[in-house]
This record gives sequence, C-alpha cells and structure tokens, in this order.
Amino acid sequence: MSIRLRLLSCYVIIILVFKSGDKMKDKIKSLDIIHIIMTMFAVLYAILKVDGIKMTILAVVTVLITSIGLYYLLKKMISKNVKLEYIYLLFAIVMGSLYMAFLPATKIPDSRNDYLRSLEVSEFNLVTPKKNGKVGRYYSTNIDKLYKTENAQGIKYKDVNKLVNLKLNDEKKMYTYATKSLYAFVCYIPQAIGVGIGRVLGLSIYMQTILGKIFNYLLFMTLIFLSIKYIPIKKELLFFIALLPMTVQEALSLSPDSMTIATSICLVSFIIYFKYSKEMFTRKYQLLLFIISVLLSMCKIVYLPLCFLIFLIPKDKYKSEKEKNIYCILLSLIVIVLNLTWLKYTSRYLTSFIGRSDSSLQLKYILSNPIKYCFIILNTVDMYSIIWLEQLLGVSLGIYSIPTFSVYIISSAYLLIMYTIRNEYKKIKEYVFNNIEKIFIFVIAIGTFGLICTSLYLQWTSPYATFIDGIQGRYFIPLILLVSMLFMTKESNTDNRKLITYTAFINIMAIISVISSFM
Repeated sequence: MSIRLRLLSCYVIIILVFKSGDKMKDKIKSLDIIHIIMTMFAVLYAILKVDGIKMTILAVVTVLITSIGLYYLLKKMISKNVKLEYIYLLFAIVMGSLYMAFLPATKIPDSRNDYLRSLEVSEFNLVTPKKNGKVGRYYSTNIDKLYKTENAQGIKYKDVNKLVNLKLNDEKKMYTYATKSLYAFVCYIPQAIGVGIGRVLGLSIYMQTILGKIFNYLLFMTLIFLSIKYIPIKKELLFFIALLPMTVQEALSLSPDSMTIATSICLVSFIIYFKYSKEMFTRKYQLLLFIISVLLSMCKIVYLPLCFLIFLIPKDKYKSEKEKNIYCILLSLIVIVLNLTWLKYTSRYLTSFIGRSDSSLQLKYILSNPIKYCFIILNTVDMYSIIWLEQLLGVSLGIYSIPTFSVYIISSAYLLIMYTIRNEYKKIKEYVFNNIEKIFIFVIAIGTFGLICTSLYLQWTSPYATFIDGIQGRYFIPLILLVSMLFMTKESNTDNRKLITYTAFINIMAIISVISSFM
C-alpha cells in the first residue's frame, strides 16, 4: 500500500470517528477517542513525512508533547466551563510558539520588505522618500545577507542559523520597497515597537525580526480575544478562522495582514454584538469602533467598505437617531478622506513597482470597458477559486514552498463552509439581519471583493490580460465572517469540543510539514 493511500485510509478513519462520536452517550469518551486517533495519525504522518532519525524523533516528540499537553489542559478547561476566548488564548500561545520556533523568520512572503518598513517606522520615519525613481532608504548590507534566504530554495535550519547573529553594520546600500511604502505607518506600529526595542538594545537583525513578530502577534491575539468574547454567535467559526495555519502564519509575521485580519474580524464581531445584544452603543464603544475602523481602512483601502457596517447598529442603541446619523456619517467621511489623502500621496510609488502592469493604462481600460472587466473578474474566479480556498486554508506555507497535508484541506473546507452557513434552528429560523440589511452586507462583500481584484489588476496584471494575476487566498480571510452574517440566526452556541480538537490537529500537521521542509 502506498504512503498516500495509507494516509488517506487514516483520514477516512478520522471521519468515521467524528460521525460515530455523535452516537456515543458519553461525550467525554467520544472526545477521548477522537483525540487519540488524531494523535496517532499525526505521529504516523511525522514518521512518514520527516526524513532523518533525529528530525523524525523531534517531530514525534513535538506531536506527543503538544497533543497530550493540550488535551489535559483542554479537558480541565472544559470541565470548569472556561469560555472559548480563553481556550483561544491557550491555543494561540502554544501554536504560535511552535510556529515561531520551527518556521524561520525569513521564510514568510515579503519578510525582508516588511522588516525594512518596520525599521523605517521604528526610526520615526513615517513615509518613504522617493529619489531618482526609487522608493526606499539606505540601510545595513547585513539585512540583505540575512534575507537572501527569503526566496532561496533548499534552505535548511543550519543555513539560517549561520546568519542569525548578523547585526546592523555601518556599510549601507539602497533598498527599495515601494509595495510596502503604500501602507500607512499605523499598520507597522506594533512591528516597529518590537524592531525598535531590538535596535536600541543592539540585538541582531534576526532577533529584531522576532521581537517585531511578537508585538504584532500580541495585538492580533488581543483583538481576536475581544472578538470571540463579544460576538454572541458564530464563536466556533471565529475560533476556527483565527487558528487556521495560514492565519497564524500571517499573524506571526511583520506583515500588515496581521492587523488587517484582526481589525476586520473585530469590527464585524462588535457590529454583530450590538445588533444582537441589548447593550447601548455608548461613547466608550463608539471610540473603540472608531479606532478599529480607522486602523482597518488604513491597512488596505480595499477593506474600506467594511467600515460602513457601522450603519447596521440599530438606532435604538444610540441616545437618538440624530446621534446615529452624525456618528455614522462622520466616521464614514473620516475614513474616506484619510484613505484618499494617503492614496493621493502614495500614488507616486505605483510607478516604482517592478511588475508587468501599467496602472494608468489598466484604469483607462476598466473605465472604458466596465462590462468586459466584469467578465475578466468572473474568468479569474472560475480559474482560481479552488486555489484561493486551498491557499486560505494553508495548503502551502512559508514562501508557498512548504506543502502541508493536502487531504486535510478537504475536511477544513467542509468545516469552514458548514460553520459559515449553517443555522442552529431546525424548524424556526429567526435571522439576526433582515433582508434589507442582508442586501447591504452583500453589496459590501461584493464591493470589497471587487476592490481586491481591481487593486491587483492595476498593480500586477499585464495590460489587456483575460484574468487577474497576483490574488492570494489569504486576502479573503477578512471576508469569511462578513459572509456568515448573511446566514446568521439567533442560535445557541453548540458543542465545540470536536472543532477545538480538530483545530489543534491541523496545526500540528502543519508544523510537522514545516519541520520536514527545513530539517
């Protein structure tokens, strides 16, 4: 029997255990069986996937310690009715530590340019200068020596370890990072704090990168914790989204994607909370959502439409209808003006991209051929939708060079769709949002999707191409919870122990894949 067939057989066993577990009267024993089977499967996968005795032992020991440790902690937390947001913190810390330990800091997309932008902001340089057609600054040549491993193939732990002690030296060269200069400095504040602390302490470039990632991850965990705490429904979906391998990787990077995902989830969660609950939308909450909306809109302009969800908060949650109108209109105007101002200033960077596109030519084509452009988007969806879903779920990590166990993508896709669209009421469906509100949500979702496509069409796609190039599955993570709003009923939270166990399982499998790639 081939290795792939054996792994597929184990996968079938897991599915059977999930189904049979529903018939068991003792749910604790059902969870025990599921956990044991998944642990055995992960150990088998480690043995088959990882080459070399030492690395195989490391992978197996990591699986056993993580699996057994999480199991006992989880069982204790469930017995004491610990809330899901605290279980998330446990998982986020454990899984985040494992990813940090085994995934080299330089092996995440755009890691060098994100470090350069973080370093720039840490020096209180909020915008990037443009000289002689180049957007960037002069920095230490050792940065290039460390990050030369970013896109290199066949890099191992030993290769990265040789460079971890490199520090910023006096010899400098010109670095260009126009794509990252488009992002407002606020997107790099947590990363810049970590990088800045490391720079002041004289730590190596690698350690500066690690500190930047830690501070970025701390902000991410805080916002997700608050989101799970306050969202009254779909807590399990939110837990699952936040702990997808791709989400964890982005959260543990220097990328603004971490803040983008966290602020979008947090904004949607609070909108649902005030739509569902009886609590008033006081000045404290108004200030909080204002800050979150500004941060989200400044992360990426394509997610600006999400800020308009504020109109969904009922007027009876304000002191008066006038207060709602003033707040919503004022917030909308502020985020629009901030974005247009920043976009106008940074538009000069667009000509500095090393790509195949011509932004002005592309824009003229869209305006003169809107119908044809819509068909280009549809053609792109038809061509790449499955690939986007796989990327979103983490079929390949790192610089798209770490293949994970592709079979679990099927079950993850099924669970993601099920938890997004399912309703708890079997007979009576009392939806959280009415039909008019659903149309509004749908328009925002379509508008955001359209902006994502258009931004990549302008920046990375060849003129007159029949499809849009450069769209990554992770760009759609902020839209999952938004789409679920279309299906939300006033449901009671269900038993989530199986999903929690499965979430731990897919992350352990992903970490094994990381270990095998850099052994």
